[in-house]
Amino acid sequence: EIYWIAYFHRGREYRESAGSTKEADAGRLLKKRLGEIQGNRFVGPSQERVTFSELLDGLILDYQNNRRKSLSTLEAHLKAVRAAFGLDRAVDVTEARVERYKADRLADGKAPATVNRELAAIKRAFHLAMKQKRITAAPTIGMLAEHNARQGFLERGEFEAVVQRLPESLQDFARFGYLCGWRKREIASLTWADVEREGRVIRLRPEASKNGGSTIDPLVFDG
Repeated sequence: EIYWIAYFHRGREYRESAGSTKEADAGRLLKKRLGEIQGNRFVGPSQERVTFSELLDGLILDYQNNRRKSLSTLEAHLKAVRAAFGLDRAVDVTEARVERYKADRLADGKAPATVNRELAAIKRAFHLAMKQKRITAAPTIGMLAEHNARQGFLERGEFEAVVQRLPESLQDFARFGYLCGWRKREIASLTWADVEREGRVIRLRPEASKNGGSTIDPLVFDG
């Protein structure tokens, strides 16, 4: 008793239930689909059902599977994103809505850098969904300009004056960080097994690196 419609897009036949016993309803749905195809706006009935929340869940699962240490940071960035888009279909998260999201977040007093981290998460969620063929299109998302260049870097002499005020147990630790620029957690993870005296390098193991890459730094020492 339920009417169905059939149509072709790029050589593929689609069959879709009109969800109605009325031929007029089926005719309207068919006209809608043909209009979407004609206007290059067709996404297909299966993709129409994909919610943006499902895309975010897929992004979190990818982080979990790859054991990314930044998972907790990602989840923090996604709180505002879910609040804005979580109940929507993925196809409804358009460029215009993302621009409105930017404006709303900035109006709430959030820094451009914070908003950019949230936008990056949205972009990654769409990219992953396209890679998994859950969707075939994604909005183009531009990032905000950031005018928050870091200040307060010290020249070597100034840095040494600061080091002299540190406990003796932290002085060499601070000097190492000043020279290599590694993060505190990364430096603290080093063991003697990471030191190659013959090659005069120190290797940062992938599991200790925030970005998951193996970093090498020249080893400078006396003796």
